[in-house]
Amino acid sequence: MAAAAEVIELSKKFRGTTVVDQVSFTVETGSVLALLGPNGAGKSTTVSMVCGLLRSDGGHARVLGDDVASDPKKIHSHVGVMFQDTIVYEDLTADENLRLFGGLHGLRGKRLRDRISSVLELVQLTDHRKRRVSTYSGGMKRRLAMAVVLLHEPPMLVLDEPTLGIDVQARNAIWERILTLREDGHAILLCTNYMEEVDRLADHVVILDHGRVVVNEPMEKVRARAGGVAVRLSMGQVPPSNLLEGLQDMRWETSDQHVVLSFRLPQGAADLPRLLSTIEGHTSILGIEMHEPTMSDVFLAITGRELRD
Repeated sequence: MAAAAEVIELSKKFRGTTVVDQVSFTVETGSVLALLGPNGAGKSTTVSMVCGLLRSDGGHARVLGDDVASDPKKIHSHVGVMFQDTIVYEDLTADENLRLFGGLHGLRGKRLRDRISSVLELVQLTDHRKRRVSTYSGGMKRRLAMAVVLLHEPPMLVLDEPTLGIDVQARNAIWERILTLREDGHAILLCTNYMEEVDRLADHVVILDHGRVVVNEPMEKVRARAGGVAVRLSMGQVPPSNLLEGLQDMRWETSDQHVVLSFRLPQGAADLPRLLSTIEGHTSILGIEMHEPTMSDVFLAITGRELRD
């Protein structure tokens, strides 16, 4: 696949503090790259530089071969950006919103009418095009925001929390649209805090932490980072710590009746019977759950569990 966007050692400082530190990655055509990181990791700043909304202090970015810093207006024609905040006019209808935004992109006449019909069909809002946006549900507003982004046919999309604050059905509908766009050859840079969204959509994952890239790998390699099996064990009381050596990503939950230990066995479930037999000599086992590690498990294993403000 060809590179739609190349980010090469991008850096940015605010008031002497480095918030993006030599970040590099490539977004390929016909693929979804998920850009992840804890709060304050530098995701939003990186995206703003890639879209030409913020100048970098070092490094550079290219979209379809054009340097972002040299011609940001041209970049805006290449890239469609869907922000966290839904930017549509609620006192207008969907049709009126799309005519307004289409005009800003230089679309006129039959071309504009055809594009409006096409994007409304894609996001399944054709039957609601004459309704005021103020009467829309949250999911419908997000789908209209996606229609606005697609109106001028940008080959690259930047989607910042595209399913934030909407219900399961609306989220699934937007995921289906994103997959369709990927199949149609769009390059998609996805910023999200929903790990299920990453599992469903991403081909490649970049994780930032403290402004630096800590992971830049295909999805299958990222999943393999948290190999083995994830276990959730309910017990009558906390067993001696020496019995738990070798367990990874441990965390405890406590209540008046029992304690729960979640952990990962890196070598898989084969080690579990021996562990359970050892623990049962010290406390009762009340329940056990097992599952393959999720993207959430991977993310927490890499970035840690400490809260970021």
